[in-house]
Amino acid sequence: MRPRHLLIGGLAALGIALALSVGSIGPAAEHSVGVMRSSHGTVEIRYLLCDDERLHFVRLLDYGPGYGSGYVGPVIWQLRSHRGAHLERVTVGRVPAGFEEQVDRLPLPGPSELTVVTDPYGEDAMSFYLRNLRRNRVYRADYVYLPLNRFEASKGSYCSRRRRAHRFRLASYPFFALATLALTAALVRRVQKQSLSR
Repeated sequence: MRPRHLLIGGLAALGIALALSVGSIGPAAEHSVGVMRSSHGTVEIRYLLCDDERLHFVRLLDYGPGYGSGYVGPVIWQLRSHRGAHLERVTVGRVPAGFEEQVDRLPLPGPSELTVVTDPYGEDAMSFYLRNLRRNRVYRADYVYLPLNRFEASKGSYCSRRRRAHRFRLASYPFFALATLALTAALVRRVQKQSLSR
């Protein structure tokens, strides 16, 4: 096959891969995490977990000096589990079955009064002031308040978009591989052709 044909084929495959990659952009992770006060006054962290997702790690940090510049801030409270659990509600200060607890500074708030909470994968998701939490309204990680039933009802749409993004991502891989092979082959053929013409 001529280098020109390989180049055109490689660019076409790359275009398809990039188009599929746009579809692989899923919903914002911030839509799956929130904090609220329960009717009993306890602080709850709420998660939207899709399919067989499992919660392995929960961490609250104090937003101390230097936070965000390589300094993770002092741990206030955290849970950790190797097996994990499909757990969409965690009450701060209570340890679910199968989790280990580390307590450094409870009750909330910490010294800075601003608390950072992680998402289901242990990445920082949001920060909040305890005084700003409302009873039975979820303060979501994109910093909007939602009634609890509305937050929970958003799970269907959120998980559907995640599954769709995953399918697009898987579909893009063969086209990226094909584009890489074709463009590499086109380059090799062109170099060989130039070598022979000397």
